[in-house]
Amino acid sequence: MNTCIYDKVQNIVENRIGRTINATDAMSSLGLDSIEFIELVVQIENYFNFDFPIEKLVSQSIGDFNEFVLLVESLADTRGKII
Repeated sequence: MNTCIYDKVQNIVENRIGRTINATDAMSSLGLDSIEFIELVVQIENYFNFDFPIEKLVSQSIGDFNEFVLLVESLADTRGKII
C-alpha cells in the first residue's frame, strides 16, 4: 500500500469526521450520513483527480477504512496521479 495515499486519505477523512481513525474502522461506522459521505468522496476525487465508479459509492460495500484506501489507490494509480 502506498503510504502517501494512505496518509492523505486518512487526513481527509479525519478532518471530515473530527476524530482519529484506524485501518480496521468500518466505513459505515464513521458517522457520515449519505450527503457527508458523498462530500467526502468528492473531496477525495478532487484531490486525486479521478471519479469513483458509481457502484462503489455505497459505504457499506467498501468495508473498512483500509479497503477504502486500497480502492482510492487503485483508482489513483490507473489515472497516473503522482503523489
